Amino acid sequence: MGDFKPLTEKERAAIDRVRTVLKTQDAIPCTGCRYCVDGCPAHIPIPQIFACCNEQKRRENWDGRAYYTRCTVEGGKASDCLNCGACEAACPQRLEVRSLLAQAAQTFETEQHA
Repeated sequence: MGDFKPLTEKERAAIDRVRTVLKTQDAIPCTGCRYCVDGCPAHIPIPQIFACCNEQKRRENWDGRAYYTRCTVEGGKASDCLNCGACEAACPQRLEVRSLLAQAAQTFETEQHA
């Protein structure tokens, strides 16, 4: 894992405000800090995948598979997760990243939307 400096109180307060807003939208409360990506052995672009999941929830009749494919073209797909837990250890939001990636794989990597 990379070198991480502790968050300041101001940064933690900002994260808390963002989490509150995201919770009201029934969204994955990912702030896009990318701490999870730095240690990911599968190079999964986790924040981008979560953004795609959130957009899928916001828009009716929107199929985010094309966006998901663009997000994962240079990195791993959600299904490439090795379940090592490095992402969850690095996440300041303490998200259940592995479970959320499994849900993303189910949403965007199956034929259910075809």
